Parts: sequence; C-alpha cells; structure tokens
Amino acid sequence: MKRAILTGQRRVEIVNVPEPVPDAGQVKVRIAFCGICGSDLEEFNKSGEFSNCFGHEISGVVTEIGEDITGFMPGDKVAVHSYEALGFSEFTVEAEERCVKLAEDADLKEAALLEPLAVALCGMRYCDFKIGDTVYVSGCGAIGLLSIQALQSFGARKIIAANRNEFRRNKAMEFGADFVFDPSNKSVDEIVAIVEKELGEKVDFSMECAGVDASMLACNKVLKQGKTLCALGLSPEPMKLSAFQLFTRPGTWEPGVKIQGMTPFDIYMFEVGARLIREKKIDPLQIVTRTFLLDDIQDAFTFSMDRSVDQIKNVIKM
Repeated sequence: MKRAILTGQRRVEIVNVPEPVPDAGQVKVRIAFCGICGSDLEEFNKSGEFSNCFGHEISGVVTEIGEDITGFMPGDKVAVHSYEALGFSEFTVEAEERCVKLAEDADLKEAALLEPLAVALCGMRYCDFKIGDTVYVSGCGAIGLLSIQALQSFGARKIIAANRNEFRRNKAMEFGADFVFDPSNKSVDEIVAIVEKELGEKVDFSMECAGVDASMLACNKVLKQGKTLCALGLSPEPMKLSAFQLFTRPGTWEPGVKIQGMTPFDIYMFEVGARLIREKKIDPLQIVTRTFLLDDIQDAFTFSMDRSVDQIKNVIKM
C-alpha cells in the first residue's frame, strides 16, 4: 500500500509498505481522508528527527476486524482518534476504542475534521465554558473558527474574535463571531479597551488559538476576575511571558484568571462533534480550502506552507 513519510526538511515522499493486519482488539480501516494539521506542518518544516504523529485527522471505512471486536463490522464508516495512526496512508489499524462509528450517510470528508472540532469541544467542556458566557477568541485558523461555531451552537451570548489576517477575520464573521478586529500593532491595554467598548465589560471566557505570547497575554487580560483562559494554540517556540504578567492584576488583590491547556483526549467529543455536524449546527467543510490526492501530498504541504495564499485547512484524499 502507499504511505507518505517525511524524508527531510520540507520533503514528503510516497513509499510502498505492506498492508497492516489487525491484531486482537483492532480494526483495519481504509482511509478516505486525512486533514493536514498545523502540527503536521511543524513536522514537515523540521530539519531533524521526525515523530510518529504525522497524519491524525482521519476518516475511513472498516475493511477487516481482529478477534474480540464487538462494536464494528466491515463496511462501517469511522473516524479514528489516534496520534500514531500515520493517516497519510491507504490503510491503518487501530484499537477499537480509538475508533468512532459514524452514521451510514456520514460525509467522510466532514468526518476527517472531527479531530480539530474535538479540540474545540474539549476546550469548552473542560475549561468551564458556560451557556450565556461572553467569549474572546484569539486566532481564527481551523481551531479558532470551529471554536466560534461550537461556541455559538452551545449558547455563547457574544463572541469577539481577533486575527491579523483579513481573510480569516472575514471567515470568523461568516462562522458566527459578533465582532472581529485586527490586533496588529495594538498593545494589550488597547485590546482590552476594544473588548470593553464592545461589551461594556471584560469577557467570561477566552480561547487562545494562535499559540503566541502576545495572544496569550491578551486572552488573559480581557478576562474577568477568576475566569478561565482556555489555551488551545500550540507552537514549538517558547513564549516570553512571566508569572507576574499572567497572574497579577494591578490595583487589586482579588484572584486573577485560571489558565488551562487542553488536547482532544475525550473520544466522546468526537461523538458530540459528529452529532453537531449531522444536525447541521456545525459545517466543518467551510474551513477546507483545497483537497489533494495522496500522490500529490508534496504539493499539498508546499501549498499549505505558503503564507501568501488565503487558506485555512487542506485535506488529503486517499
């Protein structure tokens, strides 16, 4: 079978490897689509050792089951929740508990976007978003945009979003943000003033989806006392922030904010995401810019790295 592997900095190649065989407790999946995640782009851009986490936004169809499998049959449509599945391949095998059964009429391209949607949903659930909260979302890439749709679906009272890119700001409005602005060349105090002018107060909940220090600090300072900053943005670069900046509030001894990171380890959020898509409350295909064939994966990654192009998410079709 065909599998894409990283062979050097900004170099991905197709190789032929044996088809995997499911062991007991595993299912074999013919992969239909795999999304290109920001972490895949980080791996693509590395010059050193590569990880096994290359291609993890996976959907497909079960073709074979191992012994002791009770929840799946060949022909079932599934999303796979695994960071070691090597999803830029024609087939993969994965533990039964890492697969989510989908409806017979599920769109498999949509299903490949359940993983980034689950990031947003896990952040909301475990970082204590509440119905009726006002929210600040910093960073309107795939995670930020899906967060906006999910926040709207679950009853956010008002959503303010910030992004430096005009294309992504326009997307944020399409996805349901109530107010969007460009944070470029603005101090944290200026960003806080923009939010307070729009709302009349600070926000109840913030989601950091950019993974940079200026964004993290803004998400911190726009929050009301004692509220939670949900940190979803990942970056390999260290942030230049001090505990003093993050946890002090000038002029008061009241508690500052809580900062909580989150990754999508709750497979039930995949099921929730699938339901939201099925009920037309979230349309993940709005974030897809282009779909490439597996044989064209080098072009797909090169395109995805091009910051001069207006894009959100690209997907590989097997």
